[in-house]
Amino acid sequence: MGLLAALAWGVHDLCVRTVSRRADIPACLAGVFTVGLVLMLPFGVWRAIVADPGGTVTIAERSMSLWSGLGVGVLFALANYALYRAFAAGPVRLVAPITAAYPVVTVGLAALAGQSVSVASWLAIAVVIVGIALVASGTPAGEAAFSRRVVIGWAAAAAIGYALTFSSGQHLSASGDPFLVLVVTRAVALLTVGLFMLGTGGLRLPPRDTWPLIVLMAAMDVLALGMVFGAGVLPDAAFATVTASMFGVVTIVLARLVFEELLVPRQWFGVLVAFAAIGWLAARSS
Repeated sequence: MGLLAALAWGVHDLCVRTVSRRADIPACLAGVFTVGLVLMLPFGVWRAIVADPGGTVTIAERSMSLWSGLGVGVLFALANYALYRAFAAGPVRLVAPITAAYPVVTVGLAALAGQSVSVASWLAIAVVIVGIALVASGTPAGEAAFSRRVVIGWAAAAAIGYALTFSSGQHLSASGDPFLVLVVTRAVALLTVGLFMLGTGGLRLPPRDTWPLIVLMAAMDVLALGMVFGAGVLPDAAFATVTASMFGVVTIVLARLVFEELLVPRQWFGVLVAFAAIGWLAARSS
């Protein structure tokens, strides 16, 4: 499940890199969230008629999933908005390692909550930071100028949002109704983006030529988030989280193949070091 999530998010982020530079970001987010809900409808009908015809999910579980999913939906909307802004502002090679470093945020939040964090975990966090610093250093030939401070800020905000979204979503899925958590998360995220648009110029649609990518992004996002949330009911949920955290590698490789984004050897080394440490942290924090 984690591998599918990593591949799906890699494709999703590659599309984000394209769309975020061509169209209004809130409008694109609204399109992705709306299409995602539509894509989930057939599974919802199948689930109600075939998979759970007798209503084995209790009213209490549905209510808990509904109310708890409200906060997750807002977090998901904020995380995605930050991700789009990061990809619109800078190269994939810098955005991907930072956004995929959400296990670092998970460990940091645990430390702030008073939990004991091992020296090995702190060392792994240091390795992640060093790896990202190597990726951020230098400018490959032909790369457009960008503000590292802006890109790092938005990417870090996305990482924090995803860390909170994934941990909350898996917890709710393990103790409630995973499908309802997904539906509520996406519906509340859409509502959040809609309210943001109303406050910033009114509701609007993305350009017509972006819709094919938006449909693909929605499908990949529904698949990936479903794999991560759904893993919460399995005994190997930790493995899914670890594998899913590797989606940044997929994005960087695809960006190299599709957009010919270049990395010098030092930056490739930074990518490998950062993601090795991220995977180790994900295994420890799951």
